[in-house]
Amino acid sequence: MKFKNISIKTVAVTLLILLICNLPVYASTAQLQDISNMDYSNLPSKQLKVLENEVINMSSDEYDEFIHNNVIATDDFTLLQKNLSKVGVELSKNKIITEDQIGILAVPASGSTINTYNSRQPGANYETIHCDFTLKYGESRPATYDVIIIYYDSTKADYHSYGTQSGVTSLKTAANITKGTGVFNFFDTNYRKNGYCTIRIQRKNQGVTRVNYGADFVHTYNTTSTSTSGSANVSFGGTGTIGGSVGVNVKISSAESKWSIADTGYWKP
Repeated sequence: MKFKNISIKTVAVTLLILLICNLPVYASTAQLQDISNMDYSNLPSKQLKVLENEVINMSSDEYDEFIHNNVIATDDFTLLQKNLSKVGVELSKNKIITEDQIGILAVPASGSTINTYNSRQPGANYETIHCDFTLKYGESRPATYDVIIIYYDSTKADYHSYGTQSGVTSLKTAANITKGTGVFNFFDTNYRKNGYCTIRIQRKNQGVTRVNYGADFVHTYNTTSTSTSGSANVSFGGTGTIGGSVGVNVKISSAESKWSIADTGYWKP
């Protein structure tokens, strides 16, 4: 037999090489999902390429959820940025104003938060503005759906598309979404600790070096024993939180009250 002179040692070494070469592929999915808490500095380039291809092949909605899940899970945003950059994702959080300058209106927000940042999926020709938010407590007296508003400077960037979280958020109105203002519903009556929505934009030309954006989270609640539901009414007018956007007023009934929190940032193409 022509194979009889192959030693056991040769076979063992060959199998070991094959195992080492293929191991990154087997481990890639778990590592990608836990990217927020891992150090990718020592991963071989072959394995990083496998992970990058997974991100490239995500749909826009899958990508939005992937980024949201990792941002809320991380305790080290800088490490997350570093890890994501190794798989082709550009993640940025440039604040226009500091956290202690962000206004909380009317009733205290009781630990609820809103966070805006931007990212680019590898291979995409647009930038994604992410808006993540948390509602610390469930509804004891449900009112109309909460409202999430994302603003961007429409004099510097064009609207591309939007994203929502299935069963958690939805587009409320696209009336001024090409003019810098997207309005979304948050189904807070079905209590969920956190949620997100996104707007995707493209800068108007190569001369644009900064695009401001921001978001408002408007929480409505009943002040009586009566519960209400459905979508809150909104009206448009004036300038929004960001120049180049349209202002939004969330209308409430006499049995309701509201508070709002805001965040702002900017994209540097």
